[in-house]
Amino acid sequence: MFVHYANDTLLIGDVAEPLSEFLLDEPAYALPAQALWRVYVPGEKHLLGYGWTQRDEAMPWEEGDAYLAREATYAASYALRHVDTSPNVPGFEAALILAFGGDYLAFNSLYAGWPLFKDALESADWAVADLLLSDSYLTYEIDTPTYTRIVALAQQYYLPMSLQGRPSILPLNMLDVIRYIQMALPAVDAALVGLSEAADLIVVLPISATDSMALDAADSATPLTVLASTDDATIDATETAGTVPTLLLSAENEVSAIGGDDSATPTLVIT
Repeated sequence: MFVHYANDTLLIGDVAEPLSEFLLDEPAYALPAQALWRVYVPGEKHLLGYGWTQRDEAMPWEEGDAYLAREATYAASYALRHVDTSPNVPGFEAALILAFGGDYLAFNSLYAGWPLFKDALESADWAVADLLLSDSYLTYEIDTPTYTRIVALAQQYYLPMSLQGRPSILPLNMLDVIRYIQMALPAVDAALVGLSEAADLIVVLPISATDSMALDAADSATPLTVLASTDDATIDATETAGTVPTLLLSAENEVSAIGGDDSATPTLVIT
């Protein structure tokens, strides 16, 4: 049903709007001269009112059918032209906390200035709110991702803050720098420092003269092997004792062997 009331309000299907709004979408529409109202029900009636009289109009009314077919378009256009742009602080707060996990305490750990910022918002002190937010960013209390998210939601909920952010003289936020350095650090090979994969601290292990870890496996060197001393009795008791030579000096040449006459020749007996 299409109805044009005498007070210049229109009903197009389920969409009600003033004539001035309808004309933004349909500038060619107009009542006939002297007509005050119109009622059109497809397949039933088409009436025009002139004061105390009314007149039947031709059926079907093609323009009316076209208007009814565009009902959804009129509704969408009207909504776009009448978006509520008043500051929505409750909506902003709810969306912001939800964006940080839905927990006020968790968000407060990221942004310690939240209580003061919240008070400024709820008292509609926009200049103070903007100053608090900017200062928190400039003094590295919040990092760029946090600040960017707050600004985006503040704009989405029409908070009238300047939201200028940091000036150009501060090209980097120190929290951003720290995060970048942490991300850029290479992974440490646990084998090189003698750590397990679950270790949290780097431990320097002392290296003794006979420690098999004295030579790093990464250098492709053969680790040192600690050899235990073996006495003659043990050697004699093994099957491989004959393969171990024992060097003995004869008694007659003992003095020569340890620095006697240069011409003396020590006798070496292999057993």
